[in-house]
Amino acid sequence: MLQHSTEHFVRVDLLRCLDCLLDPRVFLGSSEYTESVKEVREGVYEVVFKWRKFGITRKFRVVIRVVKRTLKNGVEVAYEPDSPYWFTLRVVLYPGHGGVFVKAEALMKAGLMADLFGSKDYASFVERLVSKGLTSYLKHRISKFSGSIVRGGHGDCRDCVLYDEVRGYCYFLETTVSNPTKPPCGGEAHILIRWVSEEKRLGAAGH
Repeated sequence: MLQHSTEHFVRVDLLRCLDCLLDPRVFLGSSEYTESVKEVREGVYEVVFKWRKFGITRKFRVVIRVVKRTLKNGVEVAYEPDSPYWFTLRVVLYPGHGGVFVKAEALMKAGLMADLFGSKDYASFVERLVSKGLTSYLKHRISKFSGSIVRGGHGDCRDCVLYDEVRGYCYFLETTVSNPTKPPCGGEAHILIRWVSEEKRLGAAGH
C-alpha cells in the first residue's frame, strides 16, 4: 500500500476552507493529474486520475464518497472509496494563528496505478493534488474580492495571504520561497494579511 502525508497552511477561515474540500470538483479538479470529476449521486463522485511515465499515459477511475466529521479541535473531510478501486484521502482542518492548518493523508492499495508509482511518484501526486486544490481556491477567493485587496508593495512574504509559512511556499507562483524577506513575485502579488479580515467583513455584510 502506498501512503503519503502532507501539511499546508492557508490564510482563510476554517469554514471557507471546508467549503472547498466538501466539493471534490473544486479541490481535486485543478491538478494536472486529474482528468475529470463528476458527481454521480449526492455526496458521491467519480474521479478519473491520469499519470504519465516513460512516455505512456495511464488512467484510473475511482468513486469516492465525501464524509465530514467534527473533531475536538477541528474538522475532518474524508474522500472514502465507494468502488473496488481503492483510493482514500483524509484531510483534517484545524485553526492556527491567522489561518487554517490543512493536514492530508492519502492511501492507495496495490493495483490500479499503484503498480506504476514509486514512493516519490506517489508523494508528488498527493502533494500536487492538495497544493493545486488550495491554490485554485485561494486565487478564486482573491479574484472575487479583488476590489477590497490591499497590496503591500514588496514587503515580506510572511505578511502575504498567498504565503504558506509551514512549507515556505508561494501559492501565487506555486514555488518554494528561499528568502521570504524578498518575495520572488517582486511585490506583484503581495497581498497583506489584513485582507483576510476585510474578506470576513464583506462576507458578513453580504448576508
